[in-house]
Amino acid sequence: MKDLVRIFDNTRVFSVIVLAVLIITGGYLRIHALGSQPYWTDEGFTINATLSVLEHGTTVLDSGKPYSCATYCYPTAALTKVFGENAFSYRLLAALAGTALIALIFFIARQLFSFPVALFASAFTALSYYQIAWSRQARWYTLFELFFWLALFAFYKALYEEKKRTRIIYASLCAGATALAILTHGLGIGLLPIFLAWILIELLFIRKAVLALLPVLLALLAGSALLFFSGAATLLTSKIDFYYGVPYYVGFYLFTYWLFLVLGTVALWRCWGKTHARAVGLLILAIAAYAIVLMSMTQLIHYRYLFHLTPALFILAGLGLEELRQRYSRPKARAALVGLIFVLFFTIGGGILMPQSFYFLEADDPELLPGLSYYAYTPQPDWNAAYAYIAENRASSDIVISSMPQFNKIFLHEAGYWFKYDYLDAGDRERYVENDREYYVGATVVDDLAELKALASSRHGFFVLDYMATDGRIPQATLDYIDKNFEQVFYNRINYYSQVWVYRF
Repeated sequence: MKDLVRIFDNTRVFSVIVLAVLIITGGYLRIHALGSQPYWTDEGFTINATLSVLEHGTTVLDSGKPYSCATYCYPTAALTKVFGENAFSYRLLAALAGTALIALIFFIARQLFSFPVALFASAFTALSYYQIAWSRQARWYTLFELFFWLALFAFYKALYEEKKRTRIIYASLCAGATALAILTHGLGIGLLPIFLAWILIELLFIRKAVLALLPVLLALLAGSALLFFSGAATLLTSKIDFYYGVPYYVGFYLFTYWLFLVLGTVALWRCWGKTHARAVGLLILAIAAYAIVLMSMTQLIHYRYLFHLTPALFILAGLGLEELRQRYSRPKARAALVGLIFVLFFTIGGGILMPQSFYFLEADDPELLPGLSYYAYTPQPDWNAAYAYIAENRASSDIVISSMPQFNKIFLHEAGYWFKYDYLDAGDRERYVENDREYYVGATVVDDLAELKALASSRHGFFVLDYMATDGRIPQATLDYIDKNFEQVFYNRINYYSQVWVYRF
């Protein structure tokens, strides 16, 4: 017993033990039955690009158009050579990145704050529902999240490490991680203004070195000129809407991450102007930079575009919990407080300990938010089941028209046909058409209802529709014609935004 007590008195040993438990537990939740859940819509794009790498050695698609997923698709193509072309292989990199993030957040919080903060933050990261859910998708959100936090932490250390050699190492690491973050997701470009803004804050308000601001101001001037002449400024200002997206984002994050926001508020209240002010300030700047732009610069509401910032909430929540814990001198009271927080976390705060059979991705719930004119959602129809039906019942001469033809390529090994509509519902039906071929797989384009009628009169086959395509994107007259003249042979509904129909004609 004395030896056991001695081990737990050694913070370094205890850290290694706890971190190992969290990584093993979090890794298991991310990898367990990884290939069992059906593909969701955007996974089809990733898988199709990965197949292009396997077939052609590049992410240039069959349509001849490029697809930007170098940091995810090339490694995933290598993984498929080991584990085969299956859902496990396509999703494995996301699961590994999500697992590695647990260790990274532990290390960051340990370096910036303390061991207890690192323990709490990494536990929240390891066991939070959406961290696990996004680690189980063939998309690059957890990989981007990993690079983003490595870049942000390395930037901080490059500024404040005492040894020059160490600062150079961290600066090099920051440059590499930032480049990888940008290559992984376009949102990574947001790291650059965050870095610049923090340098301005540091020089002007902390060090009060006004003359040292000159190079920074010149960089700002050059960047502004580049932005203006590239036309990007017009693109941004044309989409400014300070109201439309705010209630959606604020409502979703208040409902989903309320526990971390409460604890994070405690952290701000207790630490502002004290020892951890710099580290806390950088976390707040990162959140604010993305939140303000995404809420007001676009009317596209995708909660996953702020997903990479959630570790900041976990770190701040860990700091707030530790600040509360320090208010109690009795060990039993401290343990009771921590126990209460984790009971809330696992019951109503988004934490899980047991694997789920299906992971819903970020979306509004119409049952909780009735009366909205628009619901933000991540479409998860059961494409696997729909195409299994087609494969089983299809004659050799049957054609397949799909609202998402990337699944024609994945399940049927052909591009097939696509009824033309704007995937993003932004009013441009030609956006995804090139030489009468669909952008992602080069599917033959069916331009309108007249062309659909002509095709259906001369050929037999199937028409696959998902809810997103019917949600104001494909004209109602076309949908009415399909419903009246084609035979519905398959239907699956997971929830209101995850529905798929198969019609025979």
